[in-house]
Amino acid sequence: QLSQKINERKSLDLKVQEMVDRHNNVIKSFEVRMNHLQKLLSEKEAQMISCQTALNEAKMEIARLKRL
Repeated sequence: QLSQKINERKSLDLKVQEMVDRHNNVIKSFEVRMNHLQKLLSEKEAQMISCQTALNEAKMEIARLKRL
């Protein structure tokens, strides 16, 4: 009976460890996706700032041309 309990315990320990491993893999996958999204967001922010700068320059040029 003690041997059976030990075997059950080992089996449950293995199942718990498998669940923990799967959970850790999900977390790692999520972190990779988040890092990728953060990189994309940074790139888009830089692109937006560049576009805003170009737009402001165009507005200033239009304003200058109107004064002529």
